[in-house]
Amino acid sequence: MGAPLRITRTDHTSAELRGVSSKCPNGAKVRRLLALAMVLDGVPRSEAAGLNGMDGQTLRDWVHRYNAAGIEGLKSRRNRGRAPALTEQQKAELRELVVKGPDLAKDQVVRWRCADIRAEVVRRFSVEVHVGTIGKWLNQFGLTRLQPRPYHPKKNVEAEAAFERNFASLARAVLPASKASTPIEIWFQDEARVGQKGTHAYIWAPVGSRPLMVRDNRHDSAYLFGAICPDRAVGAAMICSATIWMRGSVNQDDN
Repeated sequence: MGAPLRITRTDHTSAELRGVSSKCPNGAKVRRLLALAMVLDGVPRSEAAGLNGMDGQTLRDWVHRYNAAGIEGLKSRRNRGRAPALTEQQKAELRELVVKGPDLAKDQVVRWRCADIRAEVVRRFSVEVHVGTIGKWLNQFGLTRLQPRPYHPKKNVEAEAAFERNFASLARAVLPASKASTPIEIWFQDEARVGQKGTHAYIWAPVGSRPLMVRDNRHDSAYLFGAICPDRAVGAAMICSATIWMRGSVNQDDN
């Protein structure tokens, strides 16, 4: 038989433990306090445990914790779970890698997939995780899938910055001397093409089949040209059909 259950602490009576339990918001801790109060009153261990939703061994463990740390020892301990696969420093390094993007010559990919990132984690940190874990990490990093803005392959960031800094002097250099005192308006222009093309609607069909459907391939487009002058807060716009725009382009080429 096991040794008798004894509470060695004398700083609280059973009445005081019941008083603490009446003000405690945690139900589990309340049951532990009431069980200990019953033990102090001389109630058998099995009866005290059963009336408070636990077995005798569990009550014995709580008595040991109470003897060691008092009422504070009756708190529920949070399970820390498994240790993180990556340290905070490694996660920061991985996030920086993902945001920077892959190097085509080195990584042989133009965009990161979860499978590619998983292989990179194995190579860099010798840690193997499921592909789904990579997706969870990316969400924790505050990252999401976005469609990037396109840019021309000959884009030169340094040339753009130099043009913005030296725009005034560059504009004066191309003006003839006779127009040096003439006020100049700066306009910003952009264009866009809008149109509609026929497509197929989704239908219900047997799995593995691919039904046929007529598609309307007729389409038409319109070209929108707009420009604004921020200094005078005015703008101008023009809408052209595809036919008019193509005809104008041909005439310009002929001239």
